[in-house]
Amino acid sequence: MSPLLQRDRATPTAADPMLSAGTPVVDLLPEAVRRRRALRAVRLKCVALLLAVVLALVGSLAWGMSTRSTAQSRETAAQAESDGLAAQIATYADLVTLRSDITAVRSAIAEGMRNEVLWADLIRHLLESGPNWAVLESMQIAITFESDYLERPDGDPFDPGPAIGTITWVAHVPTLEQSGELLRVFDATDGLLGATFTSVDLDEETGWRKVSGTVLVDDSRRTQRWAETTEATGEAAPADDTQEEAA
Repeated sequence: MSPLLQRDRATPTAADPMLSAGTPVVDLLPEAVRRRRALRAVRLKCVALLLAVVLALVGSLAWGMSTRSTAQSRETAAQAESDGLAAQIATYADLVTLRSDITAVRSAIAEGMRNEVLWADLIRHLLESGPNWAVLESMQIAITFESDYLERPDGDPFDPGPAIGTITWVAHVPTLEQSGELLRVFDATDGLLGATFTSVDLDEETGWRKVSGTVLVDDSRRTQRWAETTEATGEAAPADDTQEEAA
């Protein structure tokens, strides 16, 4: 290659005084090529922007699905807990009825205790005070609660009056006259009143009289162990266990 061509093709350096003087540069690139390059640059920007939007949408979708799954899990757990509580509540459906029954039983026990009579002591007293010539065959005792005779209307012909119970008895006596004497013995016994005959029959085998009748038990035979007492506080308190055992 000739020295002239090498000199023409040599790249000018910054030290060249002609370049430093601001030599004009001519752009010979066609306009179509320039527009195509500009459009390519715009397309690249659009593709990058589209990829960024797609990535953001994918991230948002993943976050939403994760949040939805967590919410569904919480909803399932809450529903299971709600079902468990509903099942437990169902087991307590009879609680109100049970409490009502307990209250009724306690009221019945309290009423029964207020009407308590030591029947064994009464019968023992009756046997000890009875005549030697009379033989008691049987006794049936029926108690009348306070509510039974307090609710009776005034003028009721079946009102037992001060009686709290009835003893139906069957006894054997040697003679008919002693049958009448047996009634006086019952009436004279402490705590009994109103002795009456039901029937008097002759026992053919023994020749004795089989006498049946009834006698009323008055209020004095109550033990009063559970009677309500008014104290300084104004509250009612039952007798303690020591008094119960002593009675």
